[in-house]
Amino acid sequence: AALAATLAVPIRTLRRWQAWWREQLAQTPLWCGAQGGFVPPVDLQQAPGSLLERFLGDAADALVALLRFLSPLTSRSCRLHEGG
Repeated sequence: AALAATLAVPIRTLRRWQAWWREQLAQTPLWCGAQGGFVPPVDLQQAPGSLLERFLGDAADALVALLRFLSPLTSRSCRLHEGG
């Protein structure tokens, strides 16, 4: 409830986001192919924080790197561009 209040999103939305990180991401071809490259292994029960910790740089750089990593999961029309 505190996180929902901090982010100003309904608890139902937070639960949906948690389910995506914990269950749906784990079943994607992207994750199945990439998970072995993370040492130590990422604990998806603690995602997205546990995954974000694997990317280097300050908070902004790490977030951009995480979003680039996830970009193949989006449609081609929404793909992140290298230039920003």
